[in-house]
Amino acid sequence: MKININKKVKLEAALKSSNGKSVAHTISCIEEVKEIAERAERQLTARGVNQSNRKGCGVEYVPAGPAKAYRHPFWTTRITLVRGMKDWFLTSCETFESWPGSRELFQLRVTDLAFNQIRRLLTDDLVSADGSAFEDDSKRLTKQIKITDEQERTIARLQKSLRISNRMVQDARKSAEKDRRERDAAQRTVERLGGGGPF
Repeated sequence: MKININKKVKLEAALKSSNGKSVAHTISCIEEVKEIAERAERQLTARGVNQSNRKGCGVEYVPAGPAKAYRHPFWTTRITLVRGMKDWFLTSCETFESWPGSRELFQLRVTDLAFNQIRRLLTDDLVSADGSAFEDDSKRLTKQIKITDEQERTIARLQKSLRISNRMVQDARKSAEKDRRERDAAQRTVERLGGGGPF
């Protein structure tokens, strides 16, 4: 489900499909949905999330229950809205069992980009206990990636050096084996000619 909340007919159909004939304690009015979206937008603004980082943020909402004097569970509506580049979209609309006296659920959902921006603003004038600046996840992970990449390059260089060393050892062994064979051949020739002892 992904319905632009400005599409009146589709939005009404989604609410009616979820609520049936129920009106009390449900989200049955388009204006209620728009108010929830506007409220979420205001919260994103208040928390310092800029427009470009709002895409993908959302809100889950369930209305508050009636007074506790109402002694039985009841059915209400639970919706989820997600923000696009500019508009808000209804992505979930379902019946939800609740209880009298239950609090309203208004749960703002944010992307990693929005969360990091909120955290930066909240900690902008703070430093760590040792006086160093805090790093957000993106900077920390980027630094870790660079360290890992450098470690991999170092390993590759060492492996290359090791391969070269192994080839040098093999070449030296071949050369030594060749020299030994030539020496043995020369020794045998001297012996056949009646020469002296070994070299």
